[in-house]
Parts: sequence; C-alpha cells; structure tokens
Amino acid sequence: MVASGEWVTGRYPEIVRWLSAMHGNGATLCSACSGLLLLAETGLLTGKEATMHWAYEQTFRRNYPDVQLRLRRCW
Repeated sequence: MVASGEWVTGRYPEIVRWLSAMHGNGATLCSACSGLLLLAETGLLTGKEATMHWAYEQTFRRNYPDVQLRLRRCW
C-alpha cells in the first residue's frame, strides 16, 4: 500500500468508503503498521492520537498533520 515509503492520498477510495461505512455501522477499526495511513484517510483519526511503525513517520505527518502521531523506536 505504501510504495517507496510514500503514501498517495486518494489511491484507495473504495476501501476508505467501506471503512467509513463500517465505522458508521458500529464497527471498531484498528490497524497495524502502515495500515494506519488508510485509517487516517477516512478522517476518523483527526484530532486523535495514533501510533505506527516509525519508518512511515514522515509521510504520515505530511499527509495527516491533524493526527497526533506518537512513536517509540525500539532498537
């Protein structure tokens, strides 16, 4: 979903609509790793905190500045 480490907004409109609809019907949405970019595209994370793998930090912050990204790098 994230080619070359850069997220392209609008690339998966059907999935974004489906996620939004499922949430509207009461589903709890969750994600792992870069899937957070897809959840953020729904707008459901605006004004909220989220976490993901640090490798996608730059593209996430560029695309979704209204989501508070909390990262912790484990070495």
